[in-house]
Amino acid sequence: MTTWLAGMRATADRLNDYPKPISYTAITANSATTASTTEVAIITSGNVTLKNGRAYLFEIRGLIQQASASVTDIVAFHLRRTSVSGTLLRNLGGIPVINRATANRNNIVDISHVGVNTTGADITDVIVATYNWDTGSTATFTFAATAGTPASLVIWDLGVASDFPSAGPLT
Repeated sequence: MTTWLAGMRATADRLNDYPKPISYTAITANSATTASTTEVAIITSGNVTLKNGRAYLFEIRGLIQQASASVTDIVAFHLRRTSVSGTLLRNLGGIPVINRATANRNNIVDISHVGVNTTGADITDVIVATYNWDTGSTATFTFAATAGTPASLVIWDLGVASDFPSAGPLT
């Protein structure tokens, strides 16, 4: 739902009631594991078009497990175009994964990022969410999902990029 502020002009874009989801991809089985700084794909969207001059919200939700007990590590998440080795859209940062005395505990992943397409052209591709070990004990990690607890990548069209002046650019 659009929030109207004093001085804003009514445009067709603003009247179209953004945000709107343009892609929802869920997985119901664990992704490939990682135990190194090499990125591994966890969720791949269908083909999407990120239009020039638009802002997008990317959301990754799921569970991450670490195979070792009594350690703390950091796992980094990324968004790429086409494949795990494709053009980097955004680094999303790291999440601490903490296992106390029990291995393979579920740790919640809930990452969101606003990015704007100011490349001068539409970006049409599949979007690949990836992860890798970043720092800590180098344990083996699993991005976990089941039919009862799916993991997801959702991409929302937020509207015109100028409404998000400090958002990071997509590449």
